[in-house]
Order: sequence, then structure tokens, then C-alpha cells
Amino acid sequence: MARVAEEIDGPDPGEDPEPRLWRVIPRLAGTLLMVPVVLGFVALGTLVVVGRSLRGVAREAWPWRGGGPPGGISGEGGADD
Repeated sequence: MARVAEEIDGPDPGEDPEPRLWRVIPRLAGTLLMVPVVLGFVALGTLVVVGRSLRGVAREAWPWRGGGPPGGISGEGGADD
């Protein structure tokens, strides 16, 4: 209970505030390392969603790109070559 009061009110007037600084530094370092990791995962997820959407749009716009030209003509770069 005394630790909670110290967190809220700060150190007692006669207490050295330096040990409190050493408790704050690991928390700050952990937060600073966590932010880029979370942002990296968000960016990766965004790229995956956008990539899949673009792939779906491309398949609808050019349906012949996936399996050969329309009509399946052999000998002209289609899937039957």
C-alpha cells in the first residue's frame, strides 16, 4: 500500500528521489521499444491487406493473365504451352 501511495504522491520529503528514477528508466525503455514493434506489425498488416486487394482488382481487370489469353489459343503464350 505504501508503494501505491508513493506512485501517486511521489517520494517523501526526506527520501532520495534517485531510486525512483531507476524504476522509471526500464519502463520508459520498454515503451520506447514497444512502439516501433507495434507500428511495424500495423504496417505489415496494412501491406498485406492492400496487396491482396490489388491482386483481386488485377484479376478482375485482366482475367486472362492468370491462365493464358482469352479463348485458350495454343501456341501464343497461353497456359497450354
